[in-house]
Amino acid sequence: YSGMFINGYITGNISFSLVNNSSHRIVAEKLEIVSSNNGYVKYSESLNNKAIEPNSKINYTAQVNSIYKPIFKLYFTYNNKTYIKLSNYKDCEVAV
Repeated sequence: YSGMFINGYITGNISFSLVNNSSHRIVAEKLEIVSSNNGYVKYSESLNNKAIEPNSKINYTAQVNSIYKPIFKLYFTYNNKTYIKLSNYKDCEVAV
Protein backbone atom coordinates (compact mmCIF):
# COMPACT_ATOMS: atom_id res chain seq x y z
CA TYR A 1 0.00 0.00 0.00
CA SER A 2 1.00 3.62 -0.29
CA GLY A 3 -0.35 6.13 2.14
CA MET A 4 -0.68 6.38 5.89
CA PHE A 5 -0.83 3.48 8.32
CA ILE A 6 -1.70 4.59 11.87
CA ASN A 7 -2.70 2.19 14.67
CA GLY A 8 -3.95 -0.37 12.14
CA TYR A 9 -5.91 2.15 10.03
CA ILE A 10 -4.94 2.62 6.39
CA THR A 11 -5.67 5.69 4.27
CA GLY A 12 -4.36 5.77 0.72
CA ASN A 13 -3.93 3.35 -2.16
CA ILE A 14 -3.87 -0.42 -1.71
CA SER A 15 -2.47 -2.44 -4.60
CA PHE A 16 -3.31 -6.13 -4.77
CA SER A 17 -3.74 -9.02 -7.18
CA LEU A 18 -6.58 -11.41 -7.88
CA VAL A 19 -4.80 -14.71 -8.55
CA ASN A 20 -6.24 -17.85 -10.11
CA ASN A 21 -3.98 -20.73 -9.05
CA SER A 22 -6.45 -23.34 -10.21
CA SER A 23 -6.48 -25.25 -13.47
CA HIS A 24 -9.89 -23.79 -14.42
CA ARG A 25 -11.13 -20.41 -15.53
CA ILE A 26 -12.99 -18.42 -12.87
CA VAL A 27 -15.24 -15.41 -13.36
CA ALA A 28 -14.69 -12.49 -10.97
CA GLU A 29 -17.97 -10.77 -10.12
CA LYS A 30 -17.32 -8.31 -7.30
CA LEU A 31 -14.59 -7.17 -4.94
CA GLU A 32 -15.21 -5.70 -1.51
CA ILE A 33 -12.74 -4.34 1.01
CA VAL A 34 -14.09 -4.52 4.55
CA SER A 35 -12.83 -3.20 7.85
CA SER A 36 -11.73 -6.12 10.02
CA ASN A 37 -12.85 -4.54 13.30
CA ASN A 38 -16.52 -4.11 12.38
CA GLY A 39 -17.12 -5.82 9.01
CA TYR A 40 -18.25 -2.61 7.30
CA VAL A 41 -17.80 -2.55 3.54
CA LYS A 42 -15.52 0.43 2.89
CA TYR A 43 -14.95 -0.22 -0.84
CA SER A 44 -16.96 -2.16 -3.40
CA GLU A 45 -16.37 -2.61 -7.12
CA SER A 46 -18.20 -4.65 -9.73
CA LEU A 47 -15.69 -6.66 -11.73
CA ASN A 48 -18.14 -7.10 -14.59
CA ASN A 49 -17.76 -10.85 -14.77
CA LYS A 50 -14.08 -10.59 -15.67
CA ALA A 51 -12.64 -13.97 -16.63
CA ILE A 52 -9.39 -14.91 -14.92
CA GLU A 53 -7.63 -17.67 -16.80
CA PRO A 54 -5.91 -20.58 -15.03
CA ASN A 55 -2.56 -19.70 -13.44
CA SER A 56 -2.90 -15.99 -14.12
CA LYS A 57 -3.64 -12.81 -12.19
CA ILE A 58 -5.20 -9.38 -12.50
CA ASN A 59 -3.77 -6.38 -10.63
CA TYR A 60 -5.91 -3.69 -8.99
CA THR A 61 -5.44 -0.54 -6.95
CA ALA A 62 -8.13 0.82 -4.65
CA GLN A 63 -8.24 4.07 -2.72
CA VAL A 64 -9.43 3.67 0.86
CA ASN A 65 -10.00 6.07 3.71
CA SER A 66 -9.44 5.11 7.32
CA ILE A 67 -10.07 1.38 7.03
CA TYR A 68 -8.89 -0.86 9.86
CA LYS A 69 -6.69 -3.80 8.79
CA PRO A 70 -8.61 -4.37 5.54
CA ILE A 71 -9.93 -7.73 4.40
CA PHE A 72 -10.44 -8.39 0.69
CA LYS A 73 -13.60 -10.30 -0.32
CA LEU A 74 -13.65 -11.66 -3.87
CA TYR A 75 -16.96 -12.97 -5.20
CA PHE A 76 -16.35 -15.31 -8.10
CA THR A 77 -18.12 -18.01 -10.09
CA TYR A 78 -16.79 -21.40 -10.99
CA ASN A 79 -18.87 -24.12 -12.65
CA ASN A 80 -22.09 -22.06 -12.23
CA LYS A 81 -21.63 -21.72 -8.46
CA THR A 82 -20.68 -18.50 -6.64
CA TYR A 83 -17.94 -18.51 -4.01
CA ILE A 84 -16.39 -15.93 -1.70
CA LYS A 85 -12.66 -15.88 -1.01
CA LEU A 86 -11.23 -13.80 1.86
CA SER A 87 -7.70 -12.49 2.24
CA ASN A 88 -6.06 -9.99 4.58
CA TYR A 89 -4.29 -6.86 3.45
CA LYS A 90 -0.80 -8.15 4.33
CA ASP A 91 -1.03 -10.82 1.62
CA CYS A 92 -1.60 -8.20 -1.11
CA GLU A 93 -3.44 -10.82 -3.12
CA VAL A 94 -6.63 -12.83 -3.19
CA ALA A 95 -5.63 -16.30 -4.39
CA VAL A 96 -8.15 -18.89 -5.56
